[in-house]
Amino acid sequence: MDGQYYNFSNPKLKKPHFLGGLKLYPVCLDNVKLSEDIMLLDDLLDRQEIQAFEVSEQGLVQNIGLKNLSQFHTLVIDGEAVIGAKQNRIAQTTMILGPNSETVIPVNCVERGRWAYSHKRAFQKSEFSISPKMRDKKADLIRKKEHHNIQSKMWEEIDILSNKFATVSSTDDLGEVLSSTNNDTIENLENFYNDNCNGYIVFGTERPFIELFNNNM
Repeated sequence: MDGQYYNFSNPKLKKPHFLGGLKLYPVCLDNVKLSEDIMLLDDLLDRQEIQAFEVSEQGLVQNIGLKNLSQFHTLVIDGEAVIGAKQNRIAQTTMILGPNSETVIPVNCVERGRWAYSHKRAFQKSEFSISPKMRDKKADLIRKKEHHNIQSKMWEEIDILSNKFATVSSTDDLGEVLSSTNNDTIENLENFYNDNCNGYIVFGTERPFIELFNNNM
């Protein structure tokens, strides 16, 4: 991967949105340029150019395998989820995988009540990732070298979300909990579609944070 991986230039803020207890400022960038050598995990899963699977027939909760069949480096983002196989998982940290490579990566379970193959043995792309709060708590445990406590903390946070949204998942599945959130809140997200921006600065959580994306979509 030669040259600069990304370039975020001349950020501008728009008027904020209010969503529940959150205040979100759209961040707009004049130019976003990512390395043409890198593709996101989700995009390669869509193209069927990467395979995600259990590391053995018995499986390991803390690991999954990724086989990159493409010529691109694969960006796996901290907290993004894959679903299926024996249970749904999230990436424990951000990493870049080489082209035409096979790698075992560290993951955490976000579906406590299932340990059996679904109708598809391979993992599939998901439509969710962990919350910024969950990501912060996981990162704090990693900094403290308390990796052994990460899994129980993720399950604890899923229980908190389930109680908050008054939802029940038969397998304590984070994706199912998130999909059952208040429809009014989801509909309010349509107000964001016209921002034409690249991310948001978010206030109203335990600590403010910023999320930036490589394209407006």
